[in-house]
Amino acid sequence: MATAAFERFACGDAGVGGVAKDAMRQAAHIRHEAGALKTMAVDALEDGVAEAAHRIRREPFRFVGIAFAIGVPVGLALVWGFGAITRPARRAA
Repeated sequence: MATAAFERFACGDAGVGGVAKDAMRQAAHIRHEAGALKTMAVDALEDGVAEAAHRIRREPFRFVGIAFAIGVPVGLALVWGFGAITRPARRAA
């Protein structure tokens, strides 16, 4: 895109003001597109959270089991890891 703006400026079709206007239009367009993408991402996240909440309400015991199955190994790994860090080093006799 920089090449196209440079070519137009070099040919004298638009001049510096035209190139600046084009840059401002492109910046405004990009800002608009970023806002639209943000809105789509927020909507998708809200839909995902709502769907997860609905599934948890339908099958609460399944999700409690899943949380337990994930939490126990993670908790044991943390206890083991922090225990290894805080435990004094053993010296070879």
